[in-house]
Amino acid sequence: MEYDEEISSILARAASRQSEQTQEVDYHKYIVDITSNFAEPEPIVSQGDRILVSRGNLCTITGKAKSYKTFLVSAIVAAFLEDETLSLSGPGGKCLYVDTEQAASHVNKVQRRIYRLCGWDFDSPSTNLIILSLRELNVQNRLKTTIAAIEDLHPDMVIIDGIRDLVNDFNSIEESLRVVGIFMALSTQQNCAIITVLHQNKADENARGHLGSEICNKSETVLQVKKQENVAVISPVYCRNRDIEEFSFRIDETGLPVPCDCPKVEKKRQDVEDLMKKVMFGSSEWKKKDLIDSIMRANKKGDKTARRAIDSALEMGIIKKNEAEIYYLAELWETGDLPY
Repeated sequence: MEYDEEISSILARAASRQSEQTQEVDYHKYIVDITSNFAEPEPIVSQGDRILVSRGNLCTITGKAKSYKTFLVSAIVAAFLEDETLSLSGPGGKCLYVDTEQAASHVNKVQRRIYRLCGWDFDSPSTNLIILSLRELNVQNRLKTTIAAIEDLHPDMVIIDGIRDLVNDFNSIEESLRVVGIFMALSTQQNCAIITVLHQNKADENARGHLGSEICNKSETVLQVKKQENVAVISPVYCRNRDIEEFSFRIDETGLPVPCDCPKVEKKRQDVEDLMKKVMFGSSEWKKKDLIDSIMRANKKGDKTARRAIDSALEMGIIKKNEAEIYYLAELWETGDLPY
């Protein structure tokens, strides 16, 4: 009961502040003057002359669970703070790293990984890297603590590893708009870059829920991390600047990410795509059982092989499924040419 009252009080205060802002708003200061000279935002992390994220902007990293997203973030932080890592680099400065998911002992492992990538001594804590572990807090206090740290520390770059844990419901339009709006405002007011990390849906490669849609829409860059044969492949989903070139890394024997060649997956993708187009020909929608039966007839294989083919096709984005568990070819999904 007390918890519900606290939430109600927070929402009431927020509504009151929003009302005051609406009454006092002056649009004149937001006019874009054609005669003004606007400097290009300063890149915070780059890949050569390609900008991953700049001051005053957001960047989102998405991927399935255990796809090496946090290893990528560790490399991005090291590239910003100290030296080129995985073809990425930055000007240096202060980084605030906020972890919302892991216990402090696991967050410390990430911290040590970053120190090793930077070549820093564990016995000499750097004031340029501040790491928070907020798992033990409730949602409201995680968000309040993150905001307070950003406003107090004035970092050049902020990592939020687990933005999903800053909302109660990642499918709430109201909550998603609110939390994304907060970080858009903070990135502008503090003149910093904010990089968020968010899981993808289990059934497809979209970032989770309304929160995922909103944060991706507002990001300067959206990167996808896919784990293939123990190699992380990083590819751009969206870039407002020149597209980041796809790159990949593996984890070496010391537990650090090191660059490597991308695995050869094109033939496998083509084989799966050819199979799905063949077995789904003649109908725009399929129940899973019918699709399994069709694959078994076409492939002369068993039930498990058919299910693996469906899982691979979903992961590769070749087919999609809706909430009613009806399957479609992705090209029909994207054109909107669906029965419902």
